[in-house]
Amino acid sequence: VKCAKRGRVGVGVLEAYTSLITASEMEATVTETKAEYDLKLQAMAKAHEAELNSVRAQNLEYEREAASARTAVNSILTKYTDIMQKEQGLQQKVESFDSEREKHLQKIATLNDNIDDVEQMVNTYKNKEKELQEVTIS
Repeated sequence: VKCAKRGRVGVGVLEAYTSLITASEMEATVTETKAEYDLKLQAMAKAHEAELNSVRAQNLEYEREAASARTAVNSILTKYTDIMQKEQGLQQKVESFDSEREKHLQKIATLNDNIDDVEQMVNTYKNKEKELQEVTIS
Protein backbone atom coordinates (compact mmCIF):
# COMPACT_ATOMS: atom_id res chain seq x y z
CA VAL A 1 0.00 0.00 0.00
CA LYS A 2 2.84 2.36 0.84
CA CYS A 3 4.45 1.67 -2.50
CA ALA A 4 1.24 2.27 -4.26
CA LYS A 5 0.85 5.51 -2.43
CA ARG A 6 4.41 6.36 -3.20
CA GLY A 7 3.78 5.51 -6.80
CA ARG A 8 0.83 7.76 -6.92
CA VAL A 9 2.78 10.47 -5.19
CA GLY A 10 5.57 9.90 -7.67
CA VAL A 11 3.16 10.20 -10.55
CA GLY A 12 1.67 13.32 -8.95
CA VAL A 13 5.12 14.82 -8.48
CA LEU A 14 6.00 13.95 -12.04
CA GLU A 15 2.76 15.54 -13.30
CA ALA A 16 3.33 18.61 -11.16
CA TYR A 17 6.91 18.89 -12.37
CA THR A 18 5.78 18.49 -16.00
CA SER A 19 3.13 21.15 -15.44
CA LEU A 20 5.72 23.40 -13.88
CA ILE A 21 8.08 22.98 -16.84
CA THR A 22 5.23 23.58 -19.28
CA ALA A 23 4.17 26.65 -17.31
CA SER A 24 7.76 27.93 -17.28
CA GLU A 25 8.05 27.39 -21.02
CA MET A 26 4.73 29.13 -21.56
CA GLU A 27 5.81 32.00 -19.34
CA ALA A 28 9.04 32.30 -21.31
CA THR A 29 7.08 32.29 -24.57
CA VAL A 30 4.68 34.89 -23.23
CA THR A 31 7.60 37.03 -22.03
CA GLU A 32 9.26 36.78 -25.45
CA THR A 33 5.99 37.57 -27.19
CA LYS A 34 5.35 40.48 -24.84
CA ALA A 35 8.86 41.82 -25.50
CA GLU A 36 8.28 41.53 -29.25
CA TYR A 37 4.96 43.39 -28.95
CA ASP A 38 6.57 46.01 -26.73
CA LEU A 39 9.24 46.57 -29.39
CA LYS A 40 6.61 46.76 -32.11
CA LEU A 41 4.54 49.18 -30.03
CA GLN A 42 7.61 51.32 -29.37
CA ALA A 43 8.42 51.34 -33.08
CA MET A 44 4.83 52.27 -33.92
CA ALA A 45 4.86 54.98 -31.24
CA LYS A 46 8.08 56.42 -32.67
CA ALA A 47 6.64 56.32 -36.19
CA HIS A 48 3.44 58.05 -35.02
CA GLU A 49 5.46 60.63 -33.09
CA ALA A 50 7.60 61.31 -36.18
CA GLU A 51 4.44 61.68 -38.28
CA LEU A 52 2.92 63.97 -35.64
CA ASN A 53 6.08 66.10 -35.61
CA SER A 54 5.95 66.30 -39.41
CA VAL A 55 2.31 67.38 -39.29
CA ARG A 56 3.14 69.96 -36.61
CA ALA A 57 6.00 71.33 -38.71
CA GLN A 58 3.73 71.51 -41.75
CA ASN A 59 1.07 73.22 -39.63
CA LEU A 60 3.63 75.81 -38.47
CA GLU A 61 4.57 76.44 -42.10
CA TYR A 62 0.90 76.90 -43.00
CA GLU A 63 0.49 79.28 -40.06
CA ARG A 64 3.51 81.30 -41.26
CA GLU A 65 2.08 81.42 -44.78
CA ALA A 66 -1.33 82.45 -43.41
CA ALA A 67 0.28 85.19 -41.29
CA SER A 68 2.20 86.40 -44.33
CA ALA A 69 -1.00 86.39 -46.39
CA ARG A 70 -2.84 88.29 -43.64
CA THR A 71 -0.04 90.85 -43.56
CA ALA A 72 -0.22 91.23 -47.35
CA VAL A 73 -4.01 91.60 -47.25
CA ASN A 74 -3.77 94.18 -44.45
CA SER A 75 -1.15 96.08 -46.44
CA ILE A 76 -3.38 96.05 -49.52
CA LEU A 77 -6.38 97.18 -47.46
CA THR A 78 -4.32 99.99 -45.93
CA LYS A 79 -3.14 101.11 -49.37
CA TYR A 80 -6.70 100.87 -50.70
CA THR A 81 -7.96 102.97 -47.79
CA ASP A 82 -5.22 105.54 -48.41
CA ILE A 83 -6.10 105.67 -52.10
CA MET A 84 -9.80 106.05 -51.32
CA GLN A 85 -9.06 108.89 -48.89
CA LYS A 86 -6.85 110.60 -51.47
CA GLU A 87 -9.54 110.14 -54.10
CA GLN A 88 -12.11 111.64 -51.75
CA GLY A 89 -9.78 114.58 -51.08
CA LEU A 90 -9.20 115.06 -54.79
CA GLN A 91 -12.94 114.86 -55.43
CA GLN A 92 -13.49 117.61 -52.88
CA LYS A 93 -10.81 119.71 -54.57
CA VAL A 94 -12.42 119.12 -57.97
CA GLU A 95 -15.79 120.18 -56.56
CA SER A 96 -14.18 123.25 -55.02
CA PHE A 97 -12.43 124.10 -58.31
CA ASP A 98 -15.71 123.58 -60.19
CA SER A 99 -17.42 125.96 -57.78
CA GLU A 100 -14.65 128.54 -58.22
CA ARG A 101 -14.75 128.05 -61.99
CA GLU A 102 -18.50 128.66 -61.98
CA LYS A 103 -17.96 131.87 -59.98
CA HIS A 104 -15.29 133.01 -62.45
CA LEU A 105 -17.54 132.19 -65.40
CA GLN A 106 -20.27 134.28 -63.81
CA LYS A 107 -17.80 137.14 -63.31
CA ILE A 108 -16.67 136.81 -66.94
CA ALA A 109 -20.30 136.88 -68.08
CA THR A 110 -20.91 139.98 -65.95
CA LEU A 111 -17.75 141.60 -67.35
CA ASN A 112 -18.84 140.73 -70.90
CA ASP A 113 -22.21 142.31 -70.18
CA ASN A 114 -20.41 145.36 -68.79
CA ILE A 115 -18.18 145.52 -71.89
CA ASP A 116 -21.28 145.35 -74.08
CA ASP A 117 -22.85 148.14 -72.03
CA VAL A 118 -19.69 150.24 -72.30
CA GLU A 119 -19.50 149.62 -76.07
CA GLN A 120 -23.12 150.70 -76.38
CA MET A 121 -22.36 153.78 -74.32
CA VAL A 122 -19.30 154.52 -76.47
CA ASN A 123 -21.34 154.04 -79.62
CA THR A 124 -24.07 156.24 -78.20
CA TYR A 125 -21.48 158.84 -77.27
CA LYS A 126 -19.92 158.68 -80.74
CA ASN A 127 -23.32 159.02 -82.33
CA LYS A 128 -24.13 161.99 -80.10
CA GLU A 129 -20.75 163.49 -80.90
CA LYS A 130 -21.40 163.11 -84.62
CA GLU A 131 -24.80 164.68 -84.20
CA LEU A 132 -23.23 167.56 -82.30
CA GLN A 133 -20.59 168.01 -84.97
CA GLU A 134 -23.23 167.96 -87.66
CA VAL A 135 -25.29 170.47 -85.72
CA THR A 136 -22.29 172.72 -85.16
CA ILE A 137 -21.22 172.41 -88.77
CA SER A 138 -24.59 173.31 -90.06
